[in-house]
Amino acid sequence: MSTRLVEGQVIKSTCFEKGNIDAYGIIRVGNYNDNWIYSKIEDTDFYSNGIPSVNGDRKDREYLVLQIYEKMSDIQKSPSINRIIAVELNLDGTYDDNNQKISFTTLKGVNGAIDEKDIVVIR
Repeated sequence: MSTRLVEGQVIKSTCFEKGNIDAYGIIRVGNYNDNWIYSKIEDTDFYSNGIPSVNGDRKDREYLVLQIYEKMSDIQKSPSINRIIAVELNLDGTYDDNNQKISFTTLKGVNGAIDEKDIVVIR
């Protein structure tokens, strides 16, 4: 695995602030610049990377890692895909179907990748 994160950990990061909502309602968060967040399809009102979702409160919230998906490259001995899905926790440490899910990557070289040193493991 290319990540030190494991399913069941509680994490937080200042890098969770910027993101775009994908077709499944999950916010893809990461180290994105505003040009990526607000990139529009030419001559339309649609955003090319999903609906912008910039929320400063996300950097203070805790998230439970639900799933880590990695696919190894057939050519190299390194992963070609690395995607982590986490869910926002309530103040009491619980969550339900209404809590927001986020996804991100820690794979270096991928647009918006979050460096693992910028992710704090709470427990």
